[in-house]
Amino acid sequence: MTNQHTTYDVTKFHGSVPASQDIGIVINEIIADIKAHQTSQTVKPGGDIYIPVGDYDLLTQVVIDISYLTIRGEGHGFMSLSIRDNTPDTSGWRETVAGGSHVKVKLTGAPAIVTNRNGTQPRLSSIEFRDFCMDGLHFSGNGNSYVNNKTGIYVEGDCDSFVIRGMGFVYLEHALVLEGADATTIDGNFIAECGNCVELLLASQSCKVTNNLIGGGYNGKSIAAAGAEGLLVAANNVFPRGGSLIELINSARCSVSANRLAGFYPGMIRLIGTNETLVAANLVRRQNETYGPFQNYNNGLQETYGIFRVQGDNNKISNNHFLVDPQGYTAADGPIIVINAESGIYNWISDNHYVLAAIPNLQYVAVRLGSALTQSKVIYSGSSAQITDLGTLNAIVPNP
Repeated sequence: MTNQHTTYDVTKFHGSVPASQDIGIVINEIIADIKAHQTSQTVKPGGDIYIPVGDYDLLTQVVIDISYLTIRGEGHGFMSLSIRDNTPDTSGWRETVAGGSHVKVKLTGAPAIVTNRNGTQPRLSSIEFRDFCMDGLHFSGNGNSYVNNKTGIYVEGDCDSFVIRGMGFVYLEHALVLEGADATTIDGNFIAECGNCVELLLASQSCKVTNNLIGGGYNGKSIAAAGAEGLLVAANNVFPRGGSLIELINSARCSVSANRLAGFYPGMIRLIGTNETLVAANLVRRQNETYGPFQNYNNGLQETYGIFRVQGDNNKISNNHFLVDPQGYTAADGPIIVINAESGIYNWISDNHYVLAAIPNLQYVAVRLGSALTQSKVIYSGSSAQITDLGTLNAIVPNP
């Protein structure tokens, strides 16, 4: 490999083991080769690591400490392993495992791929993961626990301009975790049947989570951010059974729009300690678990928590379409609260629409204003009978 060449095929690289035996070792050796040939401070263009279609065991953690690196495959290879594992007889199936460029994560207790520069400057930038599958293979217990102590990609420490696109993540307790991400793009991925799907930790600035198909576990988070600034969450199809679907903690000036969200439990959307954020034009469908193997599981929250929970200031919740059809619920389970604005000041809730299932004696509260909420507005977001105001100095204009 000369220093002019920056594309590496994991199946053709002359490493210490074949890529199928341990792709973790091979990628680490490729990164070492890139570093050996790019020694100048001003000439470090990075590299391109190519994973052809095939099956690759990963037993050794991949450690990325160089910028401008792409790891790419030939297809996300996602398939529903939960359907497989809850089907008594799969002998007639054409295939029973994930495919494409298929990385089988056999490493437990540590992330399969970690990026870390150990505090040296500058921070890592322009790393891309694209078009391959990371498969955690199985969950503990009966296979429906969403727990296996496996993580797909963990970005440890501040980063800039990362791209995760066209990936498949399945059967991982944590699929994708990023700390301190700036200008990161998470777009067009299949991230499903994972305990937790997308986690942005320790402040993230001007990132976007868009156009993904996502579904977390009943005990996990589908899309979650803490300390985010200017996060864009748009055009995602988030489906059951996430314990929460979109959760923003101590964040500000984010936009959550044009998503289709379907969930089985209260707490589908949560703005906790989050300010100046827009949540608009989303379709939010609350239903109940109908799949037998999972009917005994839930996220542990009561209906009074709210389908949409708000704790923060100056947020606008507008033009959302709520479909509430909790099959099997009775009056003893209610009332079902759709929007629960628990606390804060200067929040604006307007022009939200509800399609509420007609279940005998089941009560709905369209909007609840908690005792710690003040100087907020509710406009055309429920009839007077469907709005409960426990706060102070709030203005309410009910549906005519």
